Amino acid sequence: MASPEEEAALQALVTGLQDGRICNYVAISGLTILVWDYLCTVDQERECMWGKRLGLLQCLFYANRYLPIAYQIVNVICFNLPARYLTDAVSTGWLEVFLQIQVISQYSIAAAIVAYRIWALYQTNRVVRIGIVCAWLASTVGITTLLIVSVVPDKVVAELPFGLRGCHGVVALPLLYTAAMPSLLFDSLAFVLALWKLLKQQSFISSMRGRTTNANALVYEVMLLDTTLYFVV
Repeated sequence: MASPEEEAALQALVTGLQDGRICNYVAISGLTILVWDYLCTVDQERECMWGKRLGLLQCLFYANRYLPIAYQIVNVICFNLPARYLTDAVSTGWLEVFLQIQVISQYSIAAAIVAYRIWALYQTNRVVRIGIVCAWLASTVGITTLLIVSVVPDKVVAELPFGLRGCHGVVALPLLYTAAMPSLLFDSLAFVLALWKLLKQQSFISSMRGRTTNANALVYEVMLLDTTLYFVV
């Protein structure tokens, strides 16, 4: 009969393996959604982006579109590595290096696109344009710093009890949530700026209805909806 210590270790192992399986399913589901979204929109990309002159916005678009797919492929592969390839070095490289690079790069690219939109909306307001760029830089540096500091205490190993192997950390990370705070502050600022500008512009277009094209009103309505949905999501 197993001792209380062995039963506790076994229960913790079962819980950890179940959590790992759920994370694997989430990674596979995420990759499936990304691929499906790509297949549904590749025709629009071909019509609107392919063959166009490559600039900053186009580079941000391609990075934001293709990097998440590449990252998710690596995540799925790492979740399903055979045990013989799952070493402490591989586990550390994935959880402590690759995932951090993934989070930082994906945030900085998406936030740069948002900053680009604010920059375009406030074409004549130099203070806002410079401010949103500074806010983007500060949030990116903040996320990078907090993510590194919060993950430094962690130790990642591949060895599990009873001879099993699985990538996992052995140290609690109580400060990990703080890495999300800079992005929340930046997104809130960008949302307020975009909403304020778009509502003012929408009011102006409404007052000029009949003397301006419906296309302008439609563009601002789409931007307003897209900005709101981005912040909520």
